[in-house]
Amino acid sequence: MSSESNFLQAILAHPDDVSARLVFADWLEEQGDPRGELLRLLHTLTQSVSVADRGSLEERLRNLLAAGVKPVGPVRMNSLGMELVLLPPGVFNMGSSKREKGHRSDENQVAVTLTRGYWIGKYQVTQGQWTQLMGSTVREQGARIAAPSRYPGEGPNFPMYYVSHTDASEFCRRLTEQERSVSQLMPNWEYRLPTEAQWEYACRAGTESATPFGNSLSDHQANFNGKEAYNAPKGKWLGRTTEVGSYPANGWGLHDMLGNVVEWCRDWYAEKRKGGIDPKGSDGAGRGFRGDLVEVGLRVLGGGCYQTPGVACRSASRSWCEPGFGDNLGGFRVVLEASAE
Repeated sequence: MSSESNFLQAILAHPDDVSARLVFADWLEEQGDPRGELLRLLHTLTQSVSVADRGSLEERLRNLLAAGVKPVGPVRMNSLGMELVLLPPGVFNMGSSKREKGHRSDENQVAVTLTRGYWIGKYQVTQGQWTQLMGSTVREQGARIAAPSRYPGEGPNFPMYYVSHTDASEFCRRLTEQERSVSQLMPNWEYRLPTEAQWEYACRAGTESATPFGNSLSDHQANFNGKEAYNAPKGKWLGRTTEVGSYPANGWGLHDMLGNVVEWCRDWYAEKRKGGIDPKGSDGAGRGFRGDLVEVGLRVLGGGCYQTPGVACRSASRSWCEPGFGDNLGGFRVVLEASAE
């Protein structure tokens, strides 16, 4: 191979073959391109849960990103103008250790293996993309499922909110239909919400620290209540959403995995997370109780939002809600993957 496009095409042709990324890393390093080192670090940190000198390797990864080195992707754009990044199969420790500040019992740490590559949105789904596919504005959507008191950020490039889990799943179904109609999808591939394991793997980007940015989080790194920063100096609290991509990306090139709006995952909530191979979370509806003591099922959300303190924006932190509920704190991003069938 003699060009970057050839290497990217080889990765696209075999999304589950991590060796193609290593060959690409070799070539980049031969060209003196620092992206080769970044790609090799991501490979090392995501192909084993036991990595010698992991802490210094994670720090080197963060330093490369801070110096402006960009992840290689691959990246694709769909018919809505969404950018999606292809993540390779990998292994990681999901959850947090008991030593991590803010650890909760439902963040039990488990080893996870993801056997298939998948695409994930580079950004949270925007209001412009929602309106283009679903036909409703954020105000119309809010009036339909809630009694809105405020709209904390409006515009085509702001994240969509007032979206229930049911609504987000319907968005994925319609997007799959649209992409198939314009021959944009490979056979048996479809858009879905990420599983909790897929979401956290994407968020961590090879790191085991509390956040992709290390064991701290400041208001320069994510949109949350910066007055309650995580192991960092007190900062600002905007009290609203920001346009997607306003904050630094993680090692995969994904923006706003922490903060802005909390993101729906596919899984039902369970107090103990499952590890193992391609975990799907609880087998049945996670259980909870409303104020009237009626038992309800709960879906998982990840990432924290513009209202939450830093401790709720760690990679392992999770929340939960009824699938039919939506408010001005929650949104989503999509994954594109091959169906199990």
